[in-house]
Amino acid sequence: VPMLALSRKLKRPPMLDYSSTVLYNWVRIDPNGPISTSNVRLVQRLTGMMDEEWFFKTHIVIESEAAQAVIAAKAMSEAENEDELLEHLTSLEEGLWRVARGCLPIMYERQEDGTP
Repeated sequence: VPMLALSRKLKRPPMLDYSSTVLYNWVRIDPNGPISTSNVRLVQRLTGMMDEEWFFKTHIVIESEAAQAVIAAKAMSEAENEDELLEHLTSLEEGLWRVARGCLPIMYERQEDGTP
């Protein structure tokens, strides 16, 4: 089975996981531009639906912002730079809100007990 051989060679499980469908599945449109929903495109889509693309693209941006927040948190602990940490955490929070904004409402609607 070619996929099993490939997964063994790459030392990755033979399944679709977060890193395969999101982290390693995008390119910048403008290589010198920022990592933003308007400047990244998916290499491979699963369903072709727009909310799927938006969902993955927002997670790409969130991962980028989270990395900056971690760097800022480390710098803050060393140099007490609270303003930079707050800036990155605010950007990260905005990214989390963007996830639901571009997806179909049914993907995020929940009852009070948490059921769809």
